Amino acid sequence: MHLTEDELILAYYGEAPEPDHLAGCAECTAAYARLANLLDRITETEPPRAPAGLATRVNERLGLPLPQPRWRRVAIPATIAAMLLVAFQLGRLTPVVQEPVAVSFTISPARILEAGLPDHLERSRIVLAQLANAPSVPELDISIERQLAEDLVESNRLYLQTAVRERPGMEAVLEDLDRVLLEVAHTPDTVRSADLEALRRRIEALELLFRVKVLESELRLRQE
Repeated sequence: MHLTEDELILAYYGEAPEPDHLAGCAECTAAYARLANLLDRITETEPPRAPAGLATRVNERLGLPLPQPRWRRVAIPATIAAMLLVAFQLGRLTPVVQEPVAVSFTISPARILEAGLPDHLERSRIVLAQLANAPSVPELDISIERQLAEDLVESNRLYLQTAVRERPGMEAVLEDLDRVLLEVAHTPDTVRSADLEALRRRIEALELLFRVKVLESELRLRQE
């Protein structure tokens, strides 16, 4: 029995479940070499640097602990976004198999979508929750939320493009999320109480927090 697609991806990130098999199987070695070559050619963009202490301030405001790392987050968001872009443009990435090895290796855009989208939804949900639960004051500094939303807009567009083609059921949630993130990204760092309340009403009318949480939970269940 040969290694599965998921096992080969794990091997690329140094977590091979059966390293002895990979070392001794010519077919799996060839499939792994093609995967490694593909991932090595994907250019990793430098993610925007968050302000010092951003994660601590965000979690303190929400009363949440700092998130614990998981193996699913080994592939950083920039890499996943780059993989989505390649997969979306080409549809399917199927390397040419050279004789005598008769193994094909395919990376589905849908699989890449489901690998990176849960973490994206979690970060988006945190931004929405911060705005929904912010104190009612005449003027409020939302510079942290605005910057986070700005960073999330581009990746959300990429996930939306892929979902339209691969997972139409996710399209509506991502479209509504896109509009709200874009609005927050274009909001001044200091927002007036009336403007913040209008934004809250839009989030509530769309039931966006609930819908994002449900989609995030469904995707994480599929990963287990």
